[in-house]
Amino acid sequence: MDNPDKTSSLFTQQSNHLNDVEKKQLKKLFEKAQKNNSIMWQDVITFHNPWLRENGL
Repeated sequence: MDNPDKTSSLFTQQSNHLNDVEKKQLKKLFEKAQKNNSIMWQDVITFHNPWLRENGL
């Protein structure tokens, strides 16, 4: 999550950039979901905006 080579920030539906406190809260939610064998993932597919423009999308 904090590897700048992979991403510039961690985000959720509510926030585009999580601070350290929000990251810790999210980590607790993931740990709880894992403990309960719950699914806590939703796929996100992103595209490079210039490529979308070039292809009329």
